[in-house]
Amino acid sequence: MDKNKVISAFAQATSQNIENLVASLEDTKKRTQDAPSSNKSHSDTSKFQLGNLALSIEDQVQKARETLAYISSIPVHCEQIVQVGSLIELKDVRAERITVFFLVAKGGGETFSVDNITVTTITLSSPLGRSCIGKKKDNEVSCNGRIYSIRSVE
Repeated sequence: MDKNKVISAFAQATSQNIENLVASLEDTKKRTQDAPSSNKSHSDTSKFQLGNLALSIEDQVQKARETLAYISSIPVHCEQIVQVGSLIELKDVRAERITVFFLVAKGGGETFSVDNITVTTITLSSPLGRSCIGKKKDNEVSCNGRIYSIRSVE
């Protein structure tokens, strides 16, 4: 699999996520302005709750922007040992299912398709990321009761 395509698809998915979050933030801010305040209705906390939601969305936008900035620093060169920036093909030993993961420092949990292959980003802080770090092709890793065989590392 072409790692440059994976990095590009990850950047595209993150950019789309930012666009969606910004649209949601703008809508939430508008609804916050239109919501009744506690001065109008002491039992209505809509303005307060929507304000908190807007703050949370702003935080998500900031984190997504940091992830997008990080993506450009992901190494493209191939290493044989799993590390940040590795593209890992794992085979679930029991289920006989193959899954492709992209180990990143930020932005885990994104799923996208590259050449009709689904790729999922995982971080070092995820259980699977911690299990894979430092391993090589043909090593086995155990995570959450499952055993995986590393089929390839790019």
